[in-house]
Amino acid sequence: MIIRDKFLKQFSFKTSLPLAALTLTLGWLGSAVLAADSNPGGTWKSSFTIPDGQTIESTFKLKQDGDKLSGIVIGRNGNETPMDEVKLTGDQLSFKLTRERNGEKVTTKVVATLSGDNLKGKLESNYGGENRTADWQANRVKETDGAAPSASAGTATGATGSWKYTITIESGDALSLVLNLKQEGDTVTGKVSMGDIETPITEGKVAGDALSFKVPVDRDGQKFTSKYKGTLSGDTIKGKIQSDWGGEDHNYDWNASREKTADSSATASTAAGSATGTWKWVLTTEGGDSIDLSLKVKQDGEKLVGVVILGDNEVPILDGLVKDKEVTLKVTREQDGKTQVAKFKGKLDGDSIKGKIDSDWSGESRTYDWNAKRSS
Repeated sequence: MIIRDKFLKQFSFKTSLPLAALTLTLGWLGSAVLAADSNPGGTWKSSFTIPDGQTIESTFKLKQDGDKLSGIVIGRNGNETPMDEVKLTGDQLSFKLTRERNGEKVTTKVVATLSGDNLKGKLESNYGGENRTADWQANRVKETDGAAPSASAGTATGATGSWKYTITIESGDALSLVLNLKQEGDTVTGKVSMGDIETPITEGKVAGDALSFKVPVDRDGQKFTSKYKGTLSGDTIKGKIQSDWGGEDHNYDWNASREKTADSSATASTAAGSATGTWKWVLTTEGGDSIDLSLKVKQDGEKLVGVVILGDNEVPILDGLVKDKEVTLKVTREQDGKTQVAKFKGKLDGDSIKGKIDSDWSGESRTYDWNAKRSS
């Protein structure tokens, strides 16, 4: 009941504007820092507590290249926002995140002390000329813990699969290649094929969503190595290939697509024909604030059961039905002896639901657009 009330209290949009702005701004913060004390690259889960006692959790990633640090913050809808001024001085990590809200720039600053797999420090955010601070901490996500992949990783298989891509060389010829990979932890093995020629890869690894490996070739008296670096995003890899073929440096774009297996295609087809799965959408309030929400449901005949999710809070749905591709459900709560209801109604079309949400929170009728996308 406590979790339900906390969720619905947020869903009613009665939080004060400065605090709501702070919550939404800081909700972007996310995972990815330490592989070792001397290299703050990796994935991290962070958290902080706002004045009403609610804990906000998020994910961010950091990458170290020589003495340079960069990072991204991952939103719940998978959007990635670059960090600014990422620095590690001794054991002090600091960074900033800046974005536009209602025509105003909102900046969030974090300063924390690095100790092994932990970060502890302070978070400060400004909105409307008012500064807000909170205690902030983060824990490194270890690959061996079986942590879920980041939003940008896209699939539970990571780099595993058969990938196709084409390289256009200097003569204008297009070479079609196939890359077969297997990922175990952060290690990747496999081979590159062109026609009947197969060459094993070496030094394959994945760090967050960054994939890299080498392809050394010793053939017909020629030795050269191609170095692959790319970013995994679902069933695509985008990056660069650097080769020293012929004793000269050559650079090529690398855009690879994962081939879907018969099993995965069948699963996708089945899921597309029903409402079963996890659906995500962004609800925009009257004040222009955006709130990320999810719906996790299972369809059995015409009946629909599941929960609506905001952050770590889950609320069961009621009266869930799917008839002739029309999805309907309700979320209710009791307050001051009155039952308050949010009614969802939308049209199911493959991996999308489009419709409306009618709500009578706080005694007023409100209608919001409902444009949900299936994420799994």
